[in-house]
Parts: sequence; C-alpha cells; structure tokens
Amino acid sequence: MNSPEQNPGNRVPQNSRLKGLHNRHHVNRGIVSPTCTFCMAPNVKTIPITEKVEVRTPDSILRDEEEKRLDAEHKKMQFHDQAWACAVAGMGMVDAALVLKQQLQLLVPMIEAEFGSSWTELVRVAQLTTRRDLSASAVKAAKAGDTRLLLKLMDSGFAATIV
Repeated sequence: MNSPEQNPGNRVPQNSRLKGLHNRHHVNRGIVSPTCTFCMAPNVKTIPITEKVEVRTPDSILRDEEEKRLDAEHKKMQFHDQAWACAVAGMGMVDAALVLKQQLQLLVPMIEAEFGSSWTELVRVAQLTTRRDLSASAVKAAKAGDTRLLLKLMDSGFAATIV
C-alpha cells in the first residue's frame, strides 16, 4: 500500500476507487465492457484457449509407451502365429494372403522379415516341424504305454520312418 507521504490524508488512491467501481458495476453483474480498461486487461480468465493441453506425468508417458510397445509386439506375435498356421496347413501364398487379410504384395516382404525365408520354404519347414512334433509325441506316448497315436501314424504311412 502507499505510504502516508505519497498519499496525503490517507485518501484511497484513484486506481483503487476505479477498481472498486469496476468490481461493483461489471464483475458483480457479469458484464464485460469493451470501454473498461479493467475488463479488457488480459488475465488468466480472459486468455482464449486455442487448444486443449494435456498435462501428463512421466510415469503416465512411460506407461503409454510400454502399452504401445506391448500392443505392437502382440500384433507381431499374432501375425506370426497365423502365418505359421497357414504354412502348417500347406496353403498357397494367395490363400494365406486371404486368410491373413493382407495384400499379396505386402505379405511377401512381411513373411521374409518375420521368418527369414520365402513362403515355399516356410511351408516346407512348417510341415517338417509338424511331422517331427507328431512323431515325437507318438514315440513318447508309446513309451508311456499308449500306442494308439503311433499305430494310427504307421497305418497312414506317416510314421514309417519312426521305427
């Protein structure tokens, strides 16, 4: 506040009277007058907000990045599993593209990037891996006393090389 030397007679400064008048006639009534210097003075309430600003903590930023990374990894694993299932089934590249809902031109480089081989090589590896897994399961079950799978594979000519 002003000292008595600056304000003789302890009179209220002119600025304070005007601010009080402004408060009584404008603020209390909710009026904004374009001719009032107090109404037009910039303050936090009168600054227009042009865009919504989101305040985020470092933890929330790291959590969002981790969620995005996990989503991308999940999609990659899902593609890997679906492509492998198509290869195990012995599908052609066109049929696999239909099942995987991908364009053929995009699927070829995706398969090569994911598996490191062409589609025909992947189909062959998938079929050999399946044959190996089935044979191993049949032998394991036969050692445990259950020969049904082994006999079924031998009857079909699939397991002729097992014994």
